[in-house]
Amino acid sequence: MNSDQQIWQMFQVGHEPSFKILFERYNQLLFNYGFKFTQDEVIIEDSIQELFVKLWCNRENLSTDVAVKNYLYKAFRRTLVKKIEQSLRRTEVTNSSVDYLPFTIELPHDLTIIRRERAMKIRDRLDQALQQMTARQREIIHLL
Repeated sequence: MNSDQQIWQMFQVGHEPSFKILFERYNQLLFNYGFKFTQDEVIIEDSIQELFVKLWCNRENLSTDVAVKNYLYKAFRRTLVKKIEQSLRRTEVTNSSVDYLPFTIELPHDLTIIRRERAMKIRDRLDQALQQMTARQREIIHLL
């Protein structure tokens, strides 16, 4: 069978059988990987489906020179973490039910790291933007 790189390049030009091969090759691997983050099979399956839909829709804009496995795992993790966060936001626990819950909810370690990285990137962007401003503009921002 063709290497992942060759399949990836064929997929990028719209070759549907290559897309199918990628999906079949990585579906179960991604599912097993997702199970490390959550045992909710529905969220994992939805995340895999969403990832591959996004890949197909954006295939022409994707880089051709990627480590396919690493790219898929990283993109899947990002998609899955978003789904988990959405699920946690939707889950509303009333004050009365909190009193007798026998457990605490802990977010996966990777999710905490991703949030920290995201916050650092935002902070860096803000610092860069502030450095590009004039002294007067920075003063106005600090007064707000």
